[in-house]
Amino acid sequence: MSVNLGKKRKSGKPYNTHKKKVQTWTHFFVCLASPKQEMIPDSAERESLQAAGLGEEKICFLEDGDSWEVNHTLEDKFPKLYGCGGYELLRCSEGGGKALQPIAMPRSGYTVKYLRAVVHHAKIYIRPLQRSLEVNESEQVMSIAAFCSFVVSIQLLILLCFRSLVDPL
Repeated sequence: MSVNLGKKRKSGKPYNTHKKKVQTWTHFFVCLASPKQEMIPDSAERESLQAAGLGEEKICFLEDGDSWEVNHTLEDKFPKLYGCGGYELLRCSEGGGKALQPIAMPRSGYTVKYLRAVVHHAKIYIRPLQRSLEVNESEQVMSIAAFCSFVVSIQLLILLCFRSLVDPL
């Protein structure tokens, strides 16, 4: 029996073309702003959280991710978590209530395998422990105004452009 690694078969397809699939776990996380938050946010609060770079995000982890990867990925998706003095993960209370209950952290920290087993399909809420996260000051998207070459926020540019359409100079 001869082995032809890397050579083509008579059918034209090379040997060993099967690649291993990387196993992942994707889940919804909601980053809260206050360490005192005990209920899920209402629609107005969700909107302000989202505008501040917090709120709901769909996050993908490697299936065998350890606690370091979970922490690093959450801080990457929600940069305001970095330096807030830690956080805890929560879920809605059993029965679909609006109260949040902590997800117990094992000694090894929150791993992907542990979270997947504990929360199933429920959203995971992230609550800062020591400091509130800023929701009022979000980074503004800037652009260069074509009519004056100044760098201005997109919100101001929209107002200026709208005004020029309504009241031409």
